Amino acid sequence: MGAQLESGNKTASTEAREDEFLGNFELLDDTLLQFEYILSFIGDLNAIPEEDRTDDCKVEGCASNAWLMLEARNGRLKLSLGSDSLIIEGLLGALTWMLDTQPLEDVAAWQPRFLNHPQMKPHLNSDRSHGIASIVKAIQTFCVARTAQLGCLRHASSRQLASSAAQAKGSNQSSASSSCC
Repeated sequence: MGAQLESGNKTASTEAREDEFLGNFELLDDTLLQFEYILSFIGDLNAIPEEDRTDDCKVEGCASNAWLMLEARNGRLKLSLGSDSLIIEGLLGALTWMLDTQPLEDVAAWQPRFLNHPQMKPHLNSDRSHGIASIVKAIQTFCVARTAQLGCLRHASSRQLASSAAQAKGSNQSSASSSCC
């Protein structure tokens, strides 16, 4: 169901996707239907292949085994996740649906509400909640670091362009070579 949500808008913001997830979740007044809804997001999961599920990408703080691989592509987040638990895979699929391909800055600034949503409580015991919160924190930490790197690279590129332009004009000005990161 994740991929067939109402908006179907792949460019929707992180907040809009979370709103849609929670709005649809609230329509389901039966715990079993809510569980099925969460599991429907497994199809949205960019699953980590079994051979890549190593200790290097294993998430600490999860009761189940969970793995996380993160990439930044053109200033956007690329998520790959996996777990040995169906409910966790469904929750990770929902997280993938909300965050994958979103701008790094947006994910870094995102304030997730689904973890504390009252109707999520039956599906998020303290171990699951702690594990998913650990994954969200790792994702956001990655996004903050990559955003800072991108900012530094953009700043450096601007200095290089200005320096090149000054040299092309025959200017004797020198540019300071400092790093902002």
